[in-house]
Amino acid sequence: MKKILIIQESLDGGGAERILIEYLNNIDYTKYNVSLLLVFGGGRYITEINKNVHLYEMFSHRVKPKMRIQEVLLLNSFSLAIWSRLILKWRKFDTILSFMEGPALLVHKVLLNYATHHVTWVHTNMITNPWSERIMGGFKKENEAYKCMNDIAFVSAQAKSAFVEKYPDVSANKVVINNPIDTNRILMGANESIIKASDSFTVCSIGRMVEAKRFDRLIDAARILKSKGCNIRYWICGIGKLEGQLRNQIHENNLDNEFVLWGFQKNPYPYLKAADLFVLTSDTEGFPTVICEALVLGKPVISTDVPGTEELLGNSKYGIVCSKNAESVADSILKLYNNKESLSRYRLRALERSSLFDMKSVMDKFYNLISDGCNKAV
Repeated sequence: MKKILIIQESLDGGGAERILIEYLNNIDYTKYNVSLLLVFGGGRYITEINKNVHLYEMFSHRVKPKMRIQEVLLLNSFSLAIWSRLILKWRKFDTILSFMEGPALLVHKVLLNYATHHVTWVHTNMITNPWSERIMGGFKKENEAYKCMNDIAFVSAQAKSAFVEKYPDVSANKVVINNPIDTNRILMGANESIIKASDSFTVCSIGRMVEAKRFDRLIDAARILKSKGCNIRYWICGIGKLEGQLRNQIHENNLDNEFVLWGFQKNPYPYLKAADLFVLTSDTEGFPTVICEALVLGKPVISTDVPGTEELLGNSKYGIVCSKNAESVADSILKLYNNKESLSRYRLRALERSSLFDMKSVMDKFYNLISDGCNKAV
């Protein structure tokens, strides 16, 4: 039985965290002994970890502020190495996998002697969204960490291309593995009686309220559409540091009656099912899993042009890809708001596209990667 250590920053409730849970819930535990090391313990998904997983936590989820710890303690590799070894007690593994950029990779770097095979995951475009550089201590140190890896997995072809452009001298094997999508879980979750459909045309958006998600762009689009006389409701499922700022923007634009901020929803699928349309307004994504979830539920999708949309929406055949500005978002919404035939056509195409998500195929690539490396994970 192969011993695998997976390192993740936290399970606080983001897209990458949700994807990690999907992997953990679909691993064959008769063949793999899996340990999970969380840099920060707790989190909204902590109760969903498969019971076969051995859980270790470096810091309590109660420790605040997180960024201060990351900047002061985690950048001290000696302290980090000592702390990690106290927790893992020199256990050895066949493969260590850091599931994200930043803190997870930083911890991985000091545990290289704990395994012979090292894998890391990249969930973003590292050129347009270089957030992890500061955590790693700069470009040079991040580059050095990636050079220590045997294999690197990317959630989209665009994420891989950006990485190769940024770090051309990293010789690790590289492979694209699309995120696992549990269609049965999504469909079952959507049937929970949480929310009723609005009488008005409803747009749903889901994500953290952070800069990269650009919910301010959705609010600006809503202002434009209201000025055109459109009767549209907007639902946002998510929380984050920009929530207060977004609420102020909604109020200042006289959109209080149009917007409902539902906060973090562990099960956002009933909201998505009850809406007429899903809209993503991000500046950058690694692979927009939430688009996959919308397609599974047969929801027409409008998305800004971020990594993964071409693979999922096929040059606007299965959903509308728009430019990264409020006017383009508003125009795209207006096309479907005014044309029920187009809306129905995109519903059917969304369901058609959802056949793309094959859990077995993704898990086979995952097994090949953690067992033998990218030479088989194609």
